[in-house]
Amino acid sequence: MALSTGRNEICSSVIRRHFQPGMEELVGFAQCLIEAGTDLSMCHNMKRHIVRASQEMGEALQELQGGLTTIDAKSVQLVAQKQYLEWERQAQAEKLRSLRHQMDSHNNLESRSKGMLETAQKHLEEMQRQLYRKEGEVQHNEMIRNAGLTMMFIPIVGTIAGGIIAFCSQMALDAAQKAKREAEVEVNRHSAEVARCAAEIDSCQTEIREAEAKIWTSKNRLSSIEWEKQWLTSQQAEVVTLQNTLRKCVTFLAVLSGKVDMAELLTRDVVIYRELERILEEIVNHVFPLMGQGNQTCVMALSTSEIRDLVGRLKCAREQLSLEGPRSGWGNVAIDF
Repeated sequence: MALSTGRNEICSSVIRRHFQPGMEELVGFAQCLIEAGTDLSMCHNMKRHIVRASQEMGEALQELQGGLTTIDAKSVQLVAQKQYLEWERQAQAEKLRSLRHQMDSHNNLESRSKGMLETAQKHLEEMQRQLYRKEGEVQHNEMIRNAGLTMMFIPIVGTIAGGIIAFCSQMALDAAQKAKREAEVEVNRHSAEVARCAAEIDSCQTEIREAEAKIWTSKNRLSSIEWEKQWLTSQQAEVVTLQNTLRKCVTFLAVLSGKVDMAELLTRDVVIYRELERILEEIVNHVFPLMGQGNQTCVMALSTSEIRDLVGRLKCAREQLSLEGPRSGWGNVAIDF
């Protein structure tokens, strides 16, 4: 439903469907009231016009009250929407703070992981160098041991010297092989540490990207919430204005409908000419603000050029009755038809 502070769909519908037809019937009623002074047959037409006017004004009032109920519900809905948006704004703001904290943690963890990775890579390089040296020592000791074993085949001196050399070389070879195995373990350990740090950094970077995306989403949602709240505030202002207008129009139509119903009541069995003339005067005085004059400009939502023309015609009819008076001299006599 479109909202506006001036003419609105509700009043426009009421005017088009019931209020204007009702005003037209009132004008017809006033014309019949003038002519009834000289033509009693006009009493039947007068009764027909006032019955239709009563029906139209009653339906106009009912439709306007229904529209006001709808707008009241809209107002309650807008208040609920604003409350929900405020809750969501607070939740998003808290989420944003949490995400930024997480991002700081991820950044710190990434920084530490990079430092550990750098250290692990240096250790790995050092262990690889040591492993290379140990492999060289193993090969060297194997050569010496083999040389010692060869010398053992030389009689007397060669046997003793070669045995000593072979024994010492075997001990050195065993030590070198053990150092090589230890170096291989260290290389493997530091290789695993490098891989673990690299994986941790990748994980941190993924979480950082996700956190950045969530932060961007939260910021956009916060901006959207602020815009929606401003829009709802403007809608609330329009709804409040519309509620005030409709309530005043409902009161206006309720009074008018009551006066028309009274006129219709006075035509059910007999026509009390003077009373009908008095009620017509009250009706004219009541609808006169629709001309845009007086202190009830709040009901201008029910005023159109057609309505103002009908009010003018009612006023003219009332003035004509005041000037001419009851032509047949009936006065306050009840006319039974």
